[in-house]
Amino acid sequence: MLSARCNARGATGIVGESCGGEVVQLLGAAEHRSARIPWMRKREAQGRNDADGPHRRRRSVEEFRSHPSGGENTGVGLVLAIGVVLSLAGLVLLANLFGAADLVMRRVTSQPLGELAPGFAASRRGFRTYAVLVIAIGILCLGLAATAWFITLGAALLVLGALTFGIASVIAIAGEVETYRALKR
Repeated sequence: MLSARCNARGATGIVGESCGGEVVQLLGAAEHRSARIPWMRKREAQGRNDADGPHRRRRSVEEFRSHPSGGENTGVGLVLAIGVVLSLAGLVLLANLFGAADLVMRRVTSQPLGELAPGFAASRRGFRTYAVLVIAIGILCLGLAATAWFITLGAALLVLGALTFGIASVIAIAGEVETYRALKR
């Protein structure tokens, strides 16, 4: 038996021991507590943890992923839609489908911006590099959305998008510097 001194309120400070030296049975104490508190009896009957309190219940992973109205999370759907649109737009520009790349180069990237001359994006190589950047951002969005359903696929898409974005960014920056230096001559 454990021995300890009682404090002013009659507790010893040792877990499981009362002032009289009797060891409290933890299971018996929990049963006794739930017999006195009605909400605890109800929660135990439902298989819930009484440590959460009367106002909280544990939610499953599916409940966290779902919208309160019962449908899929609208944020995930929005990120997925943005990823699909950006990826498709980048592919259309990269492959020059329907003459889209020629049109954008002629109307947008080859036009001067105020006093700034057209840059790296006005060249065919530069335009393709920026199209790859758009695709990389789309893949990043697809990866974010995919983590809600399949974490491995989502992580792979995120890594692929990030690597593609990083490499294409370095190429674009080097191309812009090269174009700027050629304009100064």
